Amino acid sequence: MLVIDFQNIDVKELPELLPEDSNCQKRKPTDYQDNIPEQYHAKQFGLNLRSCNIQSLFGLGQLVFETVWVPDNLVYLDVSSNQLTSMKGVEECPNLKIFYAQGNNISDINEVQLLLQLRELQSIKLHGNPIILLSNFRQYLIETLPWLKNIDSVPVTSNDKVWADYNKSLGNIDLKKRNNVVLRK
Repeated sequence: MLVIDFQNIDVKELPELLPEDSNCQKRKPTDYQDNIPEQYHAKQFGLNLRSCNIQSLFGLGQLVFETVWVPDNLVYLDVSSNQLTSMKGVEECPNLKIFYAQGNNISDINEVQLLLQLRELQSIKLHGNPIILLSNFRQYLIETLPWLKNIDSVPVTSNDKVWADYNKSLGNIDLKKRNNVVLRK
């Protein structure tokens, strides 16, 4: 996998990264107009936006299009340790398999609905967000996104799925019944 690395570049908004060279200098060059070199066609790509101080994912689609050689092959996105309160924008990356968003300020349970479009998603990290303080949150994720294989580095087992189904039948994981926002930091 070829990871385009913008880690620790201090910006508030993703469009500010458009003219920046990536730390690894593997990004598609700014204003690149030629055909994509053959060596990139079959590659999988990742985008590391960890610790950039970003406050939203607005402009993520444009950033992916302008920096990743083959945007449809983006399978890894790390937006950990930022100031995010929403995951809005991640749905612009429908082929993601790995999404790391730990250490942000995501507190609204409705944000999980944005992940429904990510049918390839296998692994997610959300620890360090207020949203995980909701009781039965892991089970809610398993029930809502049954294709996940790992949540916060812990494998989803068949027992987890049975337990989530059981708790759903009891009404224990219908988090929408509750106040949708948990305490903020």
